[in-house]
Amino acid sequence: MKVYLAAPWTHRDFAPAWAKAFTDAGHTITLPWWEHPETDKPEELQNCAIDDFTAVVRADVLVLFNTQLRGSETSGKAVETGIALAHIKPIILIGERTNVFHHMPNVYKVATITEALELLDEDSGFVDVPRPVRRPGLRGRLVGGR
Repeated sequence: MKVYLAAPWTHRDFAPAWAKAFTDAGHTITLPWWEHPETDKPEELQNCAIDDFTAVVRADVLVLFNTQLRGSETSGKAVETGIALAHIKPIILIGERTNVFHHMPNVYKVATITEALELLDEDSGFVDVPRPVRRPGLRGRLVGGR
């Protein structure tokens, strides 16, 4: 599967090891965002944002490393999660649910990378899990998932 890893920028030093676990299991990382330059130049930031947005949209699943305590979360991974939610992509949350959107029906909470990889295993049935859909008459409410 094509996977986008969303995590706090402050934890980017861990991301290569996380990515290796997924690539070793046969998955493709859509963008190694942790290799972005640390910059304050608007044009470079815009390019990074466009690359990140495109990589989330291209992914089959977003894996969210929610590794910060509630109240100290960073906004980048929240935006990436929002992009995935808007495109009704499955999201695997590693860590704690820290906001209301982590309770959406297409968010699957696990405790570890190992559990996330087990969920993505071809034999797990995850690929075949019904995704949330919009149903007429429910004011656009999403239903489905688990």
